Amino acid sequence: MIDDLHYQCDLLSVHADPAVRAAAAEIVTLGIQLSDAFVKAEATNSTLSAKIKALAAEIKRLKTQLKNAQRAQYGKKSEKSDTEKDSSSVGFDDGDPETDDSEEKPDNGSEPSEPEEVPNSGSGKNKKSYPPHLRREQREFEPTSDQLCDCGCGHREIGEEVRERLAYREAEIFIVEEIYYKKVCRNCGQFAQHPVPERPFDGSGFDTSIFIAVLIKKYADFLPLNRITEIFGRKGVHVHRSTLSRLMKKAKGALKWIYEALLADIKSSSKLHMDETHLGQMFPGLGKLKTCRVWALCRDDRRWKGNKPPAVAFRYTQTREGVHAEDMLSGFDGVLQVDAYGGYNRLTSTTRIGEPVVLAYCWAHVRRKFWEELQSNKGKTAGKLIDMIGKLYGIEKDLKGQAHIVRQATRLKESAPIVDQIFACLKDYAMKGAMKTKMGEAVSYALKLEDGLRVFLQDGRVEIDNNNVENTIRPIVPLRKASLFTGSTDGGETWAIIASLVGTCRLNDIDPHAYITWVFEKFTQKVPRSQYDKLLPWHFAEEVEINIRQ
Repeated sequence: MIDDLHYQCDLLSVHADPAVRAAAAEIVTLGIQLSDAFVKAEATNSTLSAKIKALAAEIKRLKTQLKNAQRAQYGKKSEKSDTEKDSSSVGFDDGDPETDDSEEKPDNGSEPSEPEEVPNSGSGKNKKSYPPHLRREQREFEPTSDQLCDCGCGHREIGEEVRERLAYREAEIFIVEEIYYKKVCRNCGQFAQHPVPERPFDGSGFDTSIFIAVLIKKYADFLPLNRITEIFGRKGVHVHRSTLSRLMKKAKGALKWIYEALLADIKSSSKLHMDETHLGQMFPGLGKLKTCRVWALCRDDRRWKGNKPPAVAFRYTQTREGVHAEDMLSGFDGVLQVDAYGGYNRLTSTTRIGEPVVLAYCWAHVRRKFWEELQSNKGKTAGKLIDMIGKLYGIEKDLKGQAHIVRQATRLKESAPIVDQIFACLKDYAMKGAMKTKMGEAVSYALKLEDGLRVFLQDGRVEIDNNNVENTIRPIVPLRKASLFTGSTDGGETWAIIASLVGTCRLNDIDPHAYITWVFEKFTQKVPRSQYDKLLPWHFAEEVEINIRQ
């Protein structure tokens, strides 16, 4: 239309009438201006359209982020597919230690058991028995005089009714006063006095039992020291928080070498799990908390009936650099199950001291990303992938407790084809789908880890996921809530050392109070440091079992 107008104006530009020629020239000028304005309007419209699309994508991203945050705090934690939920429990705990799910019981490798009923107080076939190790306090009651007849014939016992109830007596704080009498012979003057027994913490005004009580309350029950001082205060004993902190520092010094023996024993294994999480530390003058890290190194071979007991060791560091993982794993050259954190890649280097480590990645992390996509956008591909991963977990359920050779053979036969289907689906999506979306990120994440995700197929000792170690760092959640932060690097290291022993006790169903008491008793027997590996928690369990049999 504009071109036709210009053509007509060109014809009029040679018209005999000057007014017509001037009008034609003005029309051409206005047409050019109109054309320029139209081009500018189109450019502005394109810019605004691009901005609208970008804002819409940002709104969608923020809505998804908000929905995921709300689901993490208020929603269900399970990421299982419908087929998994319909079947019986697989026995895998898919919890994320970063979320507040501390009440969920970690999987300890044994079959799920029915919750233990509280025994009733009556008698009969429904009566349940209490644990046999509990002390029994018997109270006997005879019939009162007004219940007995007065015929004078006497009474004979025909039976009894026994009623039981669980009781509690609050811990007692008391003073131990030791008196060592000194004697001398009247004849020869020989002096005699009972020798003062060795104690782990000589020179302290606190009995070993106080050390143990504070240690268990802080590192097993997650009570901060200020609350423990309040508990003591209710008994009329006023102990400053800094005093209890010094006690724990002494306990750390005594237990450090057992921790080193524990770490060495763990690294003697051929397959381990590793993970890390955050813990805040207060630095004077910084004005805010610094995010430090807690690394967990775990051995748990119960699913394939390995011959080594489960154990966990923690390490506290200032940063998340991979060099800390490399240092903690010095001397280990087996299979390491981890998440996708890039800091672990240095362990696979051929320049590493010792053999390179084989990294096995976690299918639970892969499933979690597709589950988040499914919850946000209801994508069919995400649902399909979750169902296929669910089939892998179904196979693992049947393999629980089987020898590693059986697990390997079954996985190659049944799981490998499913894994091939999963990666074929992922690669197909990568060729056709939008890779800059949340779904695309999940697909890229899984494809990047393909080699490590296939390791469990070739080795029956390897688990399908890294949940074993994630369960061991669950206690850090109540620790962060109760204590908020650690006051110093030394405090973080103290936590790591003592929590390693307490966590290993938990994995082996050992009472940490009884174990720490046993360890301190062994210290008084002057056990050489070279034999501290004999003081690890499972040796305590063996000794207790021997004593019970005797």
